[in-house]
Amino acid sequence: RMYDGGTTLEDAANAIHASATISMQEFCTEKTLALIEGKGQEVIAFNHPLGVEATDRFLMEASRLTGKAIPPAIAKERGRLVDAIADSGAHIHGKQFALYGDPDLTLGLAGFLLELGAEPVHILSTNGGKVWREKAE
Repeated sequence: RMYDGGTTLEDAANAIHASATISMQEFCTEKTLALIEGKGQEVIAFNHPLGVEATDRFLMEASRLTGKAIPPAIAKERGRLVDAIADSGAHIHGKQFALYGDPDLTLGLAGFLLELGAEPVHILSTNGGKVWREKAE
């Protein structure tokens, strides 16, 4: 049985009339985002919003686009995350890591691991190009 929730076909068809599109996969949706931008929509592209900094950027953009404030419950949850990161510092800080995979996921994970104090040794992507490489470096 399929999940009962989700986007209806009517909502999907009306998406072209939205004022903006948010993509969580900047590199995997380049052509789609160019098409959407050509239709007059504002395009905001992220690499998976993992960690505090990337999640903050995502929430600030969502708040700006909707004109609504970030709910206090989310701000409280952010505080818990910052505490958890501080508590885990002794276990992760200074550890070296290597990542391989989708360009958007590797950048998101690398950013999160850097927030935790880990040190990247190798970050490889299945199809990352020059722009991806510049962001990864």
